[in-house]
Amino acid sequence: MPNARRLPLLNRVKNEHLRNAADACFDLADALAARRAELNQSNKFTEQGRAAEIADALRAEFAPKLRAAQQPIVKAMQEAETRMRALSLPAPDPANLRQAIEHQEIRAMLRGMPLLDRTKLVFDTKDSRIIEAVLTAPCELSGLPADRFEVLMNKVREKLHGPAVAEIAKLQDDIDGARMCVTIATNEMKRESGIDGGEFSKIIGNQNQGAPWLRRDGDRIIVVRPGESTFPLANAQEVAMGKYYLTYQEYLDDRPEGLRPVPLHENAKPEDTPVA
Repeated sequence: MPNARRLPLLNRVKNEHLRNAADACFDLADALAARRAELNQSNKFTEQGRAAEIADALRAEFAPKLRAAQQPIVKAMQEAETRMRALSLPAPDPANLRQAIEHQEIRAMLRGMPLLDRTKLVFDTKDSRIIEAVLTAPCELSGLPADRFEVLMNKVREKLHGPAVAEIAKLQDDIDGARMCVTIATNEMKRESGIDGGEFSKIIGNQNQGAPWLRRDGDRIIVVRPGESTFPLANAQEVAMGKYYLTYQEYLDDRPEGLRPVPLHENAKPEDTPVA
């Protein structure tokens, strides 16, 4: 049963999968608070020992579960972006030389204007030719900043594909609500852990934690161990705590101090490391 104080936040999220994901993050915050209270009452450890126990619990249990709980939110974010980018925008007619020249002239005019005037014209104009000239070429050719170019694309998409954009906007509202819940739950975990903020962020974000190197092999997830020529299947703990590094150097850079492996052989290069 969700905490009554959190219900207003959860009720904002209409998508059931995203609401459940947000609720799972709150459950983890409660579980960590209970673990901390249990340690405080046990009299088994000094404060330093309790902090070490909580840090270990974060690495091995709570941080992997928090990352896993957020996966439906990450998937929804990717879905919203994919759906938005799939909506068509004006495209130039490759056979229309007159239109191409006109678009070039419009973009040259825009580049010659002060930025504020240029942006105001593009967003206030009723002339579709100006919009088409901007959107049918990279933003650098019209001098429109990338973030404003993105806003203009979405404005045109909304005009051309209103119902579809409205559906994506509903999904985005749910994503924003779920992400707010994750932020609050994470802040609660940080407070209850008593761990330094920088170290807490590294553990939660799986940065410099000595994560196993995972790679996908079809439907399987395997573990890459530099220097070994075989790639065993990842177990549940390795999947929970691992990361999908792209290169050996990326793997090295993410090792904590004191745990960085020595070169495989003299003058070894990252590409010498076997990768599935």
